Amino acid sequence: MDEELKETTDERLVLPGGDYGGKSEFSKPVIVQTQILRCLELRSKDMRQGFTTWKTDANGQSHPEIVADTRKAFIGAVDVLFNLLAPEIEVWNKELEQDYEDLKKEAFDKYAYAETEGQEYFRSKENPQYEVKRWKYTGRKWLPHLGDAIEVNDRTYTKGLQTIKQKGVWDMTLNAYWDDRLETADELFRELNLVIAKAKYFGKKKGF
Repeated sequence: MDEELKETTDERLVLPGGDYGGKSEFSKPVIVQTQILRCLELRSKDMRQGFTTWKTDANGQSHPEIVADTRKAFIGAVDVLFNLLAPEIEVWNKELEQDYEDLKKEAFDKYAYAETEGQEYFRSKENPQYEVKRWKYTGRKWLPHLGDAIEVNDRTYTKGLQTIKQKGVWDMTLNAYWDDRLETADELFRELNLVIAKAKYFGKKKGF
C-alpha cells in the first residue's frame, strides 16, 4: 500500500473515541458496535425463505401477510456493516471488497434467469454436417421474484424447441441463490470482525 495513503488513513482511524473531528459527536465505534449487535441478533434467528400467507379477519375477508426472508435481513445488515467499515477495509484488508464483489457476481451468474429471444440454428464442431436448433439468448439476466411467471423450455413439446410461461418455476433456484449469499455473508461477517479487531476500536475490560 502507498505509505502516504496508509499514514493518512491510519491517522483518521485512531482519532480519540473514533470521532471524526474535535467538535463532532459522531462516534464510529458506537455505530459499529450497534450494527454488530444487529447482525448477531438477525443471525441468531432461524434462516428461512420468505413467503406469503393468507389470514381471514372477523368479517371473513382474506388478507395477504408477508413473512420476510430472514436470510435477506441478515445479508442486508452485513452489507451495511461492510459499507460502514469502508475506510478500515482500505487499510486492513484492501482485497476484501473485490473478493466480496466477485463472490456476489459468481452467485448471480450461477442462479440468474437468462432471457431468450427465439431460436437459432447451430453447427457444432463435433458434428459440423448437422444443423440443430438452440435457444438464442438476449444477454439479459435477472433474478425473478418468488412466484414470478417466466418462460422456460416446454419439455412436453417433442417437435422442437418451444417455451411456456410457468409461475414459481424459478423458486427453488432463487432459494439456492440466497443460501449461497448467506454463506458468503457469514464469511464476510467474520472478516469484518477481524478488520475491527485490527482497528482496535474496542479496548479490553475486566469483568463479564
